[in-house]
Amino acid sequence: MENKSKINVQELEKAIWDSMDKQRKVFPCYTNRASDIGHPCVRYLAFSRTRWQDKLLPDVELQFIFNEGNVQEEAVKRVLTDAGFNLSQQQRAAFEAPQNLSGHLDTFIEHPLLIPNPIPAEIKGLSQHNWHSINSLEDMINHKQWYVRKYPAQLMVYMYMTNKDEGLFILKNKQNGRLKFIYAHLDYAYVETLLQKAEKVNQLVADKEVGEPIDDLDCCQNCPFRHICFKDQTFGNGVIMLDDDKINARMARLNELEVAAEEHAVLDSEINEQIKSRLAQEPLETKRAQIMAGNYVFNCTKVEPKEKKPYWKIGEVTKV
Repeated sequence: MENKSKINVQELEKAIWDSMDKQRKVFPCYTNRASDIGHPCVRYLAFSRTRWQDKLLPDVELQFIFNEGNVQEEAVKRVLTDAGFNLSQQQRAAFEAPQNLSGHLDTFIEHPLLIPNPIPAEIKGLSQHNWHSINSLEDMINHKQWYVRKYPAQLMVYMYMTNKDEGLFILKNKQNGRLKFIYAHLDYAYVETLLQKAEKVNQLVADKEVGEPIDDLDCCQNCPFRHICFKDQTFGNGVIMLDDDKINARMARLNELEVAAEEHAVLDSEINEQIKSRLAQEPLETKRAQIMAGNYVFNCTKVEPKEKKPYWKIGEVTKV
C-alpha cells in the first residue's frame, strides 16, 4: 500500500534527538561526590574538582540512558509504594565537612512489618545480566564492572553520614521489571578507606596536582577526561590513546553502517529465499521468469550447470 502520509517520521526522531542533545550538560563540582567516591581513579576525582569545565559532554546515546535511569527510579518508587513500603526524605542532601563529601540519597525506606525503622536505600537499574550476577554486597564490591563497584561506596557513605548501621540496595531488572534487595551493614573499615581517599583528593586539589593515572582500559576508554589525561600517549600494555574527535565520529558512523549492512544482508537473504521458494513451486519451461510482489518486479534467470541441479538466480529488481 502506498504511503501517502505527509508526516516525516525521520524528522520526528530528529526532534527527539535534538531535544536530548540540548540536555547534555556539565556542572561545577566543588566537593567529593558520594556517587563518585568509589571510582577507582583518584585522578578522575581530582579532575572532577579542578577541571570540571573541561569534562566531555556525554554523547546523546548516553543522555538517553541517563534519562531512562530517572524514569526507572520513579517506576521503582511506585512499585514500592503500592506494595506498602513508605519512602521518605527522597533526594535528601548529605554533607561530611572534614572530607568535603556531599551527595543526595535516593530515599529512606521503611515497612510497618518488615523494616520498622527507616534506613537509607539506593535504587539502581541494571541490565538483566548484571542483575542476575549480584546477590550480595560482596558481589557488588568484587564485580567485574568498575561502575558497579562504585555502588557500595555510595551507600556506605550515605549510611555513615546519616548515622545508620543498615542500608538497602533496590536493584531493578530493566528487562522484566523485577526487583531485588541487597542488604548492607555499615563497614567502618571500608568507610575509612573512602574517607582517606576523599582526604587525598582534597590534598591534590589544594596542591594543584592531579595524581597518577590508573592502568585500566575498561575504565579509561570512555572517561570524560580522557582528552586531557592521556593526550596521544601510550597507556600501558601496548595501548595508545589518540586524541582525535574525527576518528571517534567516523568510527561511530562506521558502526551505524555496519549494523545497517548486517540488516540489509539478512533482509536480502530472506527475500531471495522467498522468491526462489515460489519459483520452485512452478514447473516453468522457460529460463526466464518474473515475480511480481507488491510494487516490485523480480527478474529471475534459471541456471542449469552441468551435472548439477538447476537453480534460479535473482537478477534486477525494479519498482513499478
